[in-house]
Amino acid sequence: MGTTEAYEQGLYEVVFEALKKWVPAGYPFRRPHFSNVRLP
Repeated sequence: MGTTEAYEQGLYEVVFEALKKWVPAGYPFRRPHFSNVRLP
């Protein structure tokens, strides 16, 4: 599956929501920076 297909299936939002919880819990960042131009 490519990026376009995953995005069309709504998986981008699923991954983004998971990262919002996992990154602060697993790393000592105060404000993680997500480099994507478009955030869900």
